[in-house]
Amino acid sequence: MTDPDAGARARWAKAAARADGLTDLGISGAVRRYYAVYFPVLVGVGLGLGFFPLSLGADLAQRRDDSGHRALDPAVPPNGSLPDRDG
Repeated sequence: MTDPDAGARARWAKAAARADGLTDLGISGAVRRYYAVYFPVLVGVGLGLGFFPLSLGADLAQRRDDSGHRALDPAVPPNGSLPDRDG
């Protein structure tokens, strides 16, 4: 009975023999540059784009009146503070 993986092992041994002594010296610099330059920039931009809509939502939430609708009354200033009723 023959081993069905004998052909696969022979091909793997041939590939390993061809690759013996080969080194890839260019990838380490590229990986280092990616994690030192591009990755922090991408994280910063991603966080900025993620928090920007949240800040808009917080601003809109402050402009809502007690009924849950946006305060469209022109007498209400944009900061949401109401004037004293006592005058």
